[in-house]
Amino acid sequence: MSKLMVRRWNAYASNNSGSYTIVGVLPSAEVASELAEKLRDVVARHTAWLESTDGRWSKSEVGEASPLAQFCREVGLTWAPGRGTEDDWPQYSGDNRPEITAVGPQLVIHHPYTVTLPPTFGEVIYRYGGRVQHEEDHAHHPILTFADFYWGWKPEDKTRLQEERPRVLQALRDGPFTDSRPEGWPPAWRASDDWMAPPLVVGVVFRELLAGVSAMRGLAERHGAMMHVRLAEGPEESRDPFVHLRPSTPPVPRLDVVVEAVGADLPRLITLLSEACALPYDGVMRDRLSELPAIVVRGWSEDRAEALVAAILSTGASAVGVRNDG
Repeated sequence: MSKLMVRRWNAYASNNSGSYTIVGVLPSAEVASELAEKLRDVVARHTAWLESTDGRWSKSEVGEASPLAQFCREVGLTWAPGRGTEDDWPQYSGDNRPEITAVGPQLVIHHPYTVTLPPTFGEVIYRYGGRVQHEEDHAHHPILTFADFYWGWKPEDKTRLQEERPRVLQALRDGPFTDSRPEGWPPAWRASDDWMAPPLVVGVVFRELLAGVSAMRGLAERHGAMMHVRLAEGPEESRDPFVHLRPSTPPVPRLDVVVEAVGADLPRLITLLSEACALPYDGVMRDRLSELPAIVVRGWSEDRAEALVAAILSTGASAVGVRNDG
């Protein structure tokens, strides 16, 4: 008797575009800021050049005239035909300019939708006396942000730490954390008084990566803290990337919003959840409401969660907030 073998694969459809992220550390905050400014200028000019010429598809002499090629010659970087053309530069995004920001002495370059970016960015970090700390080339999962906050080692620094740490945490919850991806895992944090550990570590998945990182950096400066950022591609969505930081300490009241039943006005409910969860309209039923009861957002602040519950109830649906302080 013959045997029939059946194999089944699960795969994600892809258009071959992911995100690109590189983090470097420079000799000082001043050097990082200077380099960020130079790179923003060449990125803007090179993107405009690609969009106004046929240079996008040229790997030959046309590319030699690009702003990126000129920058490489001026700074003394390696140049190879085709860099910054074809799949080597974003082309299908609303804004095809890679984002660049300085976070103290760190330099972060990111684009959410590209096949790749040229190695020029890593090389220029070394050219300015720095080193590359991390690179995510063509990531398809969300980029995780981990930030360590420090206040120094002097006795007066330790006093300031005890005063400012709770204020920083409150400011993060009321500010940058509100721009975390609502469809992702909620932010997590851990405070520690162990001298070998950062006084405060936070983990968050931002909706807009560099805007969120910059906001955290500004908050740290306002509260007298130094901040070191680490970025990495997250795991598959079923695995919590911040499990090592949970339960968050000190605990802060958080709520999951659970839809128990849909009402008569399903289109309005879907529109509401599409906006709240940053999901396409047709993705709400597939990713949030396919089985009821369903958790539609995790770990929101009490005010945000209660406001969403009230909005859901106004559509005729049934929803509750469930405590989740982790």
